Parts: sequence; structure tokens; C-alpha cells
Amino acid sequence: MRRVYRRNLSTRIKGTEFPLVDSHPALIDPSTDNPWDFLDFDPQTGNIVARYDPASKQFLLKGAETVRVLELDRREAMARGYQRTFRRIKRVVEDALAAPQHDTAALLQSLSEADDHGLLGWCFDGLGSHMPPFSDLQKSHPDIWHACCEHYRHH
Repeated sequence: MRRVYRRNLSTRIKGTEFPLVDSHPALIDPSTDNPWDFLDFDPQTGNIVARYDPASKQFLLKGAETVRVLELDRREAMARGYQRTFRRIKRVVEDALAAPQHDTAALLQSLSEADDHGLLGWCFDGLGSHMPPFSDLQKSHPDIWHACCEHYRHH
């Protein structure tokens, strides 16, 4: 149900605009593209922004166009929701790291329940994977980290 709402909201904002570059779509297609290959999340602001490529010294085109057309960096209410979701996900991982026993299945369930904005991809497959507590989980429990990454990719 939630995904349909987002798609309808995106369609209302996007309207009929569908930019092309050299006859190729300039917007992310979440059915074929991993959005986190082109987007980044800013935990400080809660905004979704285009991913920056240091090699080319510019923002990735698909990310920049998707952010521009869908106004992903101008939605204050959504930004607050993204921040709350990020804090929940972060707390789940911190609690798992602090637990004396590690239950991978329970962690995966808790992560799924905490993520109502689709941020697990950023946390486990995007730039968030380099930030604590995600980087801590990756270093101290690589088997659990791998299970989290696989779980995210299959859901």
C-alpha cells in the first residue's frame, strides 16, 4: 500500500516531464536501477540528494535529474520522516551490537519493521555502510553484515 502512495505522489510531482539524455532516460527506474547507485541520503537534513562522483567532480546525472524532477530535496515533511526512519534503523543496529547474543533473524525482522522509507539500501549498500554503527557491524560481525545485505537486496 505504501509503495502505491509513493508512486502516485511521484507521478503527481513529476507530471509528464520525462527527461532524456542521448535518447536514454535521465530518471532512475527503480525496477531496473538500484536508486542508491545514483542517490545519497543526508542524515543531517533528511534529504535525498544526487550522489556525487569525485572522479568526474560532478553529481551523477540520473540522481540529479531524479532529485530535480521529483523535488526530493524540497520535501520538509518527508525529510523529517526519513530522519526518524534513519534513527530507528541506526538504533536497531546499535542495540544488536550491544546485545550479548546475536540473533540474525531477529535483527533482520527488526530492520524490516524499522524501515518505512526504504533506507536499508543506503545503510547496507550505499554510503551509509561506511558510517557507524553500520561500519561497526560490518567489521565486528561480517556474517551478520552479509545476511543484512542479502536480506536488503532480496526485499
